Amino acid sequence: MTFNAEQRARERIREHKEQAKPNGEAKPAPALVTAKAFVAGFKSPEYAIDGLIRRGCLYSLTAPTGHGKTAVSLCLDVHLAIGNALDGRRAEQGNVVYFAAENPEDVKARMILMAERLQLDLTALPLYFVEGSFDLNDWTDHIRREVEAIGGAISVTIDTGPAFQAACGF
Repeated sequence: MTFNAEQRARERIREHKEQAKPNGEAKPAPALVTAKAFVAGFKSPEYAIDGLIRRGCLYSLTAPTGHGKTAVSLCLDVHLAIGNALDGRRAEQGNVVYFAAENPEDVKARMILMAERLQLDLTALPLYFVEGSFDLNDWTDHIRREVEAIGGAISVTIDTGPAFQAACGF
């Protein structure tokens, strides 16, 4: 492939990624590009838990009621808060925020048990909770300021989405 063809392929990728123009013009049509142009901008993913949880990604944990979603979420969040390896996978340590909307008493009981079993000091654990459901739209700025005040968060868990949807009137 000539340099000009490769350059044109990169330009098509750039055009494709652009958003609609302010004057309302449509986005460019999807581009057919070479494999080389396609992989040219690859960036290795960053993991909060190696090979399992990528930084900057949104995950949805779904299962029927009573099948362990809260237990799994809380386990992952505790590993991130203490920076403890999970099944041999390195876990980055950082602040974690957990929205306990659906059943805060259940989350409290699980947290007490985990703290006891893992001998965690709850006063030093960088795991922060928000209890109850509310309209997230009304409190987004406040929550953002609260998270910034603790130095940001490596993970945010919402338990559960439907509890917040109900509070928002959906």
